[in-house]
Amino acid sequence: MKLFIYTIFLSAFLLFQVQPMIAKFILPWFGGSSAVWSTCLLFFQTGLLIGYGYSHLISKIFGLRNQVKVHLVLLVLSFISIPIIPHEWMKPDANQNPVFGILKLLSLTVGFPYIMVSTTGPLLQSWFSISNPKKSPYQLYALSNLGSLIGLITYPILIEPFQNLKTQLWTWSLGYLLFILLCGLTAKTIWNLKTIKFTQSKNKSLSVTGTIKSLWLLLAFMGTVTLLSITNKLTQDITVVPFLWIVPLTLYLITFIIAFGYPKWYNRKVFIPAMLFSIAFLFRYQIQSVVYGTTTPLDTTIFIYCLTIFLICMVLHGELSRLKPDQVNLTFYYFMISVGGVLGGIFINLIVPFIFKGFWEFYFAIAGTILITAFVVYKSIDTIKKRSIQLMFSISTFTILAGVIIVFQKEYTAFNDEVIDSSRNFYGLLKVSESNKGTINWQRMLIHGDVSHGIELMDSAYQNLPISYYGPESGIGLALSAFPTRSDSNYNGMRVGMIGLGTATIAAYGTDKDLYKYYEINSQVEVLARKYFKFISNFKGKTEIINGDGRISLERELKETGSNQYDVLAVDAFSGDVIPTHLVTREAMELYLKHIKSDGIIAFHITNKYLNLIPVMNGLSQFFGKHMNVFYQKGNISGPVDAIWVLFTENKKFLNNPLVQKQILPDDANQKEVIFWTDDYSSIWPIFL
Repeated sequence: MKLFIYTIFLSAFLLFQVQPMIAKFILPWFGGSSAVWSTCLLFFQTGLLIGYGYSHLISKIFGLRNQVKVHLVLLVLSFISIPIIPHEWMKPDANQNPVFGILKLLSLTVGFPYIMVSTTGPLLQSWFSISNPKKSPYQLYALSNLGSLIGLITYPILIEPFQNLKTQLWTWSLGYLLFILLCGLTAKTIWNLKTIKFTQSKNKSLSVTGTIKSLWLLLAFMGTVTLLSITNKLTQDITVVPFLWIVPLTLYLITFIIAFGYPKWYNRKVFIPAMLFSIAFLFRYQIQSVVYGTTTPLDTTIFIYCLTIFLICMVLHGELSRLKPDQVNLTFYYFMISVGGVLGGIFINLIVPFIFKGFWEFYFAIAGTILITAFVVYKSIDTIKKRSIQLMFSISTFTILAGVIIVFQKEYTAFNDEVIDSSRNFYGLLKVSESNKGTINWQRMLIHGDVSHGIELMDSAYQNLPISYYGPESGIGLALSAFPTRSDSNYNGMRVGMIGLGTATIAAYGTDKDLYKYYEINSQVEVLARKYFKFISNFKGKTEIINGDGRISLERELKETGSNQYDVLAVDAFSGDVIPTHLVTREAMELYLKHIKSDGIIAFHITNKYLNLIPVMNGLSQFFGKHMNVFYQKGNISGPVDAIWVLFTENKKFLNNPLVQKQILPDDANQKEVIFWTDDYSSIWPIFL
């Protein structure tokens, strides 16, 4: 018994600890997008599906001894994948589909070991049922989820802060070796047992009908859709870090532990009303955002979304547990759950971006959960019998569902009224909106998520005027317009690099002698910028737009052609309010310094409604011994908006310019807190506003 416990626990621990570990390793390679995590989850769910399918087939086809032989051979073969560290040659090309690139990379590294670890839960539970026919194997399923939970929560607390990523992956690889040894010892204990043929229970509540199988699939599907849609919303609005992946997934796992380990804790009379209340509570804030444009405090936002995930998944998984079959259908039951999970991942990652222009999957998840919960409650054997309770449940369900539809309709209408074009892909949702057409205040705006990435005044009298975050008094505006060589009589032009294209507003500062080179990971940004905005076409100098992640592109250029010797290199590649952390780490700054002239300027745009990046900038300043200056542009009705830029430069002539001095915040106005971010560790908690 103990060997079963140790082996299942370790396998589950390894199964879920590797997920944030490998995802964080490859996150910078694919632009730091929130979709990296959801794509990784799709891979992991597919791995679980293959593992569960393997467990089901092997238990049906082979006798016990042959099961042991086949499984141990595959475990030994899987060790050829160790260590599971991605190689440099696996970095994506600019034209590569990122979803398939991630799936291919994970398949080549962690794929084989991950599948073998995923087989352990259902296969060993099947073996346990053979060796202990009078004991329920579902306690081991709860234990498996507990191991998964501990694997997840220990990563950001005990692993991530103290080990670099390569060491983490080496440590996991050694843990995998221990797992193989435990599997061998467990197999040894049951080698001489005979396969037991279980008989189907005559209890009608456990009979596996077509409806029951469909419900297994749908309940698991909606759980995954809810998890991914809400996690995407959190990471798109805040930042893409393991913590905001781990918390929702942890709550998801806790619901499995409760539902299968302590099924009596799931009380419909408590959890279903609580779920409906949390959805109503969530949409109260959603209405404020959609209708009134108010911003909910960050801690409140995270709490509401996490509470909703927990209660929805508690109901879905509680109902899933109520429908669990007899032991004869054990492995098939797990297989159907994993099929539902994979279908949910495919729906969110591969189908939704093509069928929804906006992030409507969030509404789909909520509405779908309400409908399937109502169906399960009314169709189950012990359905609600009191008519008064039935009526109350029906009214509550209908009211909340109607509220979800109304909020969706308002957001959908607002989306179509304001947006003249949109594009959705792996990197998020891009919108071009237009206001005051035909007047002197006619504007076009490029929006990524919910945040503006550039505005242009379309009236001919004001075209090519730099506004938004890039006004003449902004840090980047001064870096480009007040750079000392601009006043030289023999001015030969500036070399400017920009990570993040947006509307290319900074081109308004250029001359016919300048080179402006943009690094843009999302090819659709260039399409919309050229089609609806005139900054690029009006620029008389030389323009280059490099497709691909800015940091990876700069690394390749450094190897192939050497330093670009930029006069100004600006980093403004945030997606909405999300921070691609790999662009503001020590390693990133070291790369930028190699591409800058000795008197050049490195500029970071750090305007953010949730996070204060000044301490991170202080960390870079202290580590590299470079003085930094903070520039604050105050917005006004004429075009510029509130913007914070941080400039690193040793160019005294630039810094002593009276126009520059006027906009620099005094040192005593800056926070002195210092936070060091590296590629291995970057915590967002200390920088929440």
